[in-house]
Amino acid sequence: MGIFSWLRGGTATLDDADYGRFGVGRDLRALPRTIVKDLDFFGRFWIRRAEAVPAAEQRALDLCADLEIFAKSDPIRFCRELRMVSEPVGGWVEYGAIRLIGELLSGIDTPDTDYLMESSLAFLRSRTIPWNNLSADAHTWWMANLPGVEWLPPKQVPLRGASPLTDVRFGEERVLATIEFNSSTFILRREGAEYVCYQRYPGPDEYSEPIEFVDVRSMDMYEVYCRVGRGFSGVPDWVDPQLAPFITVHPGDFR
Repeated sequence: MGIFSWLRGGTATLDDADYGRFGVGRDLRALPRTIVKDLDFFGRFWIRRAEAVPAAEQRALDLCADLEIFAKSDPIRFCRELRMVSEPVGGWVEYGAIRLIGELLSGIDTPDTDYLMESSLAFLRSRTIPWNNLSADAHTWWMANLPGVEWLPPKQVPLRGASPLTDVRFGEERVLATIEFNSSTFILRREGAEYVCYQRYPGPDEYSEPIEFVDVRSMDMYEVYCRVGRGFSGVPDWVDPQLAPFITVHPGDFR
């Protein structure tokens, strides 16, 4: 899904954006003087777009709307000039360039876009950005150009006994992790001879009971921690200190 559809709940197109906010008084078939700063913002915005505030969402829409005429009227030159201004800086600026091209010219493939994709992915990989934060076209490029190469090898869980685990008493409920994005909580309980980890979500309204389902069940507490830790595609917003060593996904450096 493109950023415009995503920001507008899956229904909007570029025509819904506020044209001209940035473009008044300048050549709309050229890059603005602020383009390096704009690309740095767009790269950082896109990689964590699910957490973006409304002001950042609006700025991203305005930037794309301002550059659409240039991109659509001369796509080859647009891609070339974005590479020219972003390559000397690299990092988030190059990533912002390839994401901007992806939003305005979906599917275009030139030597400049190929370079920007390769360079920006190398940067994101060096920052241990999780695979799930990447775009669909980045996934496609990686698998087509580097088949069989793992994006980031997972971290290893501790050996049995190397990281102490406090037993859970009957009737006790231990929170293992929370994820703000989907309001989920991972809870560990003791049920008979088994340790059971549940995922809990809020009910559909304030009068409903929370929704729970079993994530992991085992008679071996160590196995529960290993399986729960390996199951995350991103580092949770809060993690119990005893579970933290079992989280195998790398924490991304989004600075």
